[in-house]
Formats: sequence, structure tokens, C-alpha cells
Amino acid sequence: MRSLLTLDEPLSLPQFTIEDNNSPFSISSSGQVLAPETGSSLRHHNQFRLQILVTDRRGRNCSGILKVQVLHVHQPRVNFTVPWQAVMVEENTGPMQRITKVSASGNNVRYKIIAPAFHRLYTINPWTGEIHNTYSVDLGQFPKAAHTQLLVQAYDMLHPSDSATMMLNITVLKANVLPPRCSPDVFVAQLPETTPIDRTLMTLTCTDSDVSNSSLHYQVEGDQRSRYIFRMKGHQLQVNATLDYDSESIAAADFQYVATILVTDRRQPPQTTSVSVLVTVTPVNEYPPACPGHSTFSVREDAAFGYVIGFVNGTDWDYPFNSIIYSLIGGAGGSLPAFYIGPHSGRICVLRPLDYERQTTYQLTVKLQDVHNDVDPTFQRSVSCNITINVQTPRKEPLVITRTDYFWEPTPWFMVVLTISSILLLAALGWLAWGLLCWSICREPTQVLLQDRSLPHTDSVKREKGALRDLSKEMDSSSILSLGQFDGRAQDPLTSREYLFNSSTGARRWI
Repeated sequence: MRSLLTLDEPLSLPQFTIEDNNSPFSISSSGQVLAPETGSSLRHHNQFRLQILVTDRRGRNCSGILKVQVLHVHQPRVNFTVPWQAVMVEENTGPMQRITKVSASGNNVRYKIIAPAFHRLYTINPWTGEIHNTYSVDLGQFPKAAHTQLLVQAYDMLHPSDSATMMLNITVLKANVLPPRCSPDVFVAQLPETTPIDRTLMTLTCTDSDVSNSSLHYQVEGDQRSRYIFRMKGHQLQVNATLDYDSESIAAADFQYVATILVTDRRQPPQTTSVSVLVTVTPVNEYPPACPGHSTFSVREDAAFGYVIGFVNGTDWDYPFNSIIYSLIGGAGGSLPAFYIGPHSGRICVLRPLDYERQTTYQLTVKLQDVHNDVDPTFQRSVSCNITINVQTPRKEPLVITRTDYFWEPTPWFMVVLTISSILLLAALGWLAWGLLCWSICREPTQVLLQDRSLPHTDSVKREKGALRDLSKEMDSSSILSLGQFDGRAQDPLTSREYLFNSSTGARRWI
């Protein structure tokens, strides 16, 4: 409610009322005159006369007249549903044929073509918005008619300023260049996997302006999986094979079958239209879970808390396979159960200590309930399975003490190798000792020369020259020295010359 007027409020807090109020207005306790939230109740009135009575706490009152003038405001409402439209017309279309129809929302809507200002090929019905051709569409006579652009205006007849425009493109095609038109052009559906074979999924409505519908050919195309799922019977799409949801192959394709319907006319050259088909298969919970073949387990009475006794492996042929919830519904031990079963794994575990003397056998009832196998999550199937658990007396195992003695016992081949290696080592040591002895014997005659090498190089050269002079003197004195005086032969390390020497006297002779 909007406040139109506020009357002055005295200190006595009077009461305000509208007498004989047949108007949509009301007045608040503070004297505010309120208008209705919507103007629909004011649409057919121009003026209202309100008799307002003001009364104080002592009963004294006064009244006044309030006149309300209603000002009507027109709001634009005309609007085209689409801003532009493209239309194709076949050549040789006869005169006054319906080309298309434009549509706009609003009151008292009328239509007219405002551009181009002078056109002769098309006209519009001002009441319905249907556009017709005024002459036979002949591109030979009207070559410019191949492409025509019209600006269409829709307006309120009572309020011409309330208007809207749209662009209309008209293209004239030569004969048999227009492919068939089909409705719907895309088919999308969700079907349960129990959909029966031969069920009709949709009926195609295809038209061709060149020929009648009987000359159209329908064919289903698709991949290896989807091609044989559907078939065309005339212009009807039908189920040709079972829509199986419970398989890994359809799960890999997101449970979708994708195909294409090809609609071809029989004119030359043939024109083809394709209609896309996308069908999603939804699951149906067809099979209840099945109990496992193995239903007897054994456990020692000293089994610890959480010890895994075994698994209840139920099966379910609905996809996702073996999606089962396990629960114990009987035989687990009353208020303090002895066993626990994993809801998703089916694993049976020990929950409290067992006593063989008190109870040797437990008969458990396990409930297997499938989940996620139907489009309706509340639709579930279940089965009860009986499980037997036998408690065993643990036997004492004998204490075994093992003593290990370690000793070395080589193999025969190792002894052979060791013996040969020892012999070779002794031979090598003997050969080395012999070589050292021979080297020591040969080293004594050359000791004097080796000592001379300890002097500086210049002194050695001088001493060598003096030795040469002395040797020459010795060679001249043949009466004193003879070849029988030398008992050894050596090589000078500085000059590399060989000489004879006497190991007793130290005499030498160059060779």
C-alpha cells in the first residue's frame, strides 16, 4: 500500500475511519490514506470521493471530504516474440500463397510493412500478420526477388506509439533445392530398460513443398550399438531391440543411444533432412540380491575384538552390479551382539569375547538389500540369508626350542684351489728371493761408481776425465797391467760407455 495523504496527528491520538467506504482505498491509524498495491481496481474509475471521520478519545469528531483523481498511464506492451525471422520460398509459388506469419504480443495489435517503402511482391494481413506473395514467384521475371528484406511493424491500434519492429528475410530457392522439413527435428527421451519391443516412440511429420509426403524415404543411421535398437515403420520411430541397462557397454556410453533419422525426397538431386535421436535408458530394479554359496564359517574362541571371520558375498544382476547393503537382523547375540557385519563390504567381525563352553554355534540371519538399481531410489529388493558360525576350542601348541650350531666345512674344490694358490705363492716368494740375491752380488763391483754419482755433475765430469787419463797411462803400461787383471764388466751411468773392472784393486778399462 502506498501513502497518498497524511493528516496531522494531535496529541490525543484520534481514530481515523473512511465512512461508507466502497473504494479500494484504506486509512491507517496515523491518518495515512493508502492506495491498493495494484492498479487493476482503479482502471475503470477516474475519480473517488472519500468521507473521512476523525474521532478523539472523548467521542468528539469531525469529518472531511478527500477527492482522489486517478490518472491513467498507458505502458507499452506490444512486442514481437522473435527479433528477426528467415523464410525460404520455393520458386514458381503461385500468387497469394501464405509465405509466413509474424506474431507480436499486446492489445489491439495491427501489422504493416514499413520498409522498403515501395514493394510489390509481398503483402501483410494487418489483423493476422500473415504474409502472402502478390505475384507468382518467378526468378526469371523478378531476379531481385531471390533475396528480399522486409521491416514489419506491430502497433497498438488505440495507441499507435506503442509499437515494435522485426526484420523478415525472404529467400526464393530454385526448384528442389529445399530439403524436407520435419517436426520434431530433434527427439530426446528417457525410457526405462523394460520398454517393450515394437513400441512407437514418436511420429515424424515431414513435408516437402516439391512432392507429397508419400515420396519421402526414412532410414535410421547410427553406430554399431544404436543402429539396431530403433527402426522406422513408415514415419514412426519404434523400439527394435531390448534397451538393456545392465551391461558395461551401455554404461561406458552413459546409458545413451544416439541415432539419426535420414529423410530423403525422391527428386533430382535428392535432398535430405536429418532428425537427431537421443534416448537415455533409465534403470529398473528387476532382480533381488542372491545369497552366497558359502554360508559356514569357523572362529576360535580366543579371537580378539575386530577379528575378521569371513565375508558374505551376495550378488545382484542389476547395474551397478552387487550394489548391496548388509545388515544382521537375527542370531548375533541379543542386546549385546557377538558379531558385526560391514554394511558395504559384508565382512563379519568379532564384536565381543566368545566362550566355547557356553555356545559353540551361532545361526545368523543376514539381510541383503540392493541400492541404486532403480530410477526410484525408494524401490529396493531384499533377501535374508542364513549364516552359521562355529566356535572352536583353541589347542595348545607344543613349545619348540631350536638350537643352532655354526661350523665351517669347506667344499672339496675349495681345498684344491687353496692348495694350488699356496704352491704358487711359495714359488713366487722363492723367485723374488733369488732375484734379490743376484741383484746384491752384481751391485758390489759398481759401488765405487755409484758413490761417484753422489758428487755434483761438474765434479763427476772432471773426475771422469782424470780417470780417463789414468786409464790411458795404465793401458800404456802393458808391463804392469794385463787383461787378466779384470774380473768384471759394467756400463758408466753418465756416458753410457762400457768398461772392464777389477773388483779387488778397483782398476778399470774402457772398451
